[in-house]
Amino acid sequence: MRGLYRRTLLLDDPPSRIVAQRSWVVERNRSCAKKQGAEVGDCIAQSLNARIVELKSVLEMVVATNERPVVASFSTVDAVASNQKPGCTNTSGAVDRAICNDATLRHWEDRLAKMYQQSLDDPSLRTVLAEDQQRWIRERTASCATLSSTKMTDCILQMIKRRIEQLVQLINSRDDVQDRSTKVEKILSGKTTPPPGLDAETIDRESARAEQSELVIGDARTCIRKNVGTAAGAATSDPKQMEALISEICFADFSKRLSALELGSLVKPSFEMLVHQEMNASK
Repeated sequence: MRGLYRRTLLLDDPPSRIVAQRSWVVERNRSCAKKQGAEVGDCIAQSLNARIVELKSVLEMVVATNERPVVASFSTVDAVASNQKPGCTNTSGAVDRAICNDATLRHWEDRLAKMYQQSLDDPSLRTVLAEDQQRWIRERTASCATLSSTKMTDCILQMIKRRIEQLVQLINSRDDVQDRSTKVEKILSGKTTPPPGLDAETIDRESARAEQSELVIGDARTCIRKNVGTAAGAATSDPKQMEALISEICFADFSKRLSALELGSLVKPSFEMLVHQEMNASK
């Protein structure tokens, strides 16, 4: 789903694509939050499948209209660096076109969008942050739009990185209940310096690792869920034997992939927790 969504952002009118995606996320969360147990996973899977079909339809329609491929294949779209993407020339504004045409800027803009969405999870920040985000976008345009191509790219990149650092500081400020409003004001006005470990590069690496670990855990859940019934039939009702059979099938890949993310210490307890959760959900 994420791959298809990223491809649609390379088409015309990216802002409307973003709005549609956010609406889908809100509706998915609203609908699936009402479910219980294993029904939650089924609801999410059904919602994802429906969104995949919808995004594929969007891509196929544009391809049919233009009678040519709109973007590169799934395997190469993220590897293309700075070649101009179809649809970028129709993007409104020099800054948006620069981001659309540059893979590095697209990556950082995507990271910024995720951090912004995470910041909005805090109800106390929504109004002030939404207003300040519009101010920041105007400031980015004023600062970068009239520069030469190379300088514009660097200007956009540096502003995005600094904004990510601000948003992470805002997220972390939730733990500071005393005089938080003053702290939020200082962060948004650029009067604070990110503490060690909260620079944009480190944030990006840790966020990417977290996203990859989520995918690994999701794949492990799928494997466990598929084999719970088989294990139950082969091992009667002995939970230990069921766990052993499931581990024999699913553990090796989970361990290898999680260890590659330098999360080896979490492999065994995480896998055992997943097995117990899925076994309980299947009862």
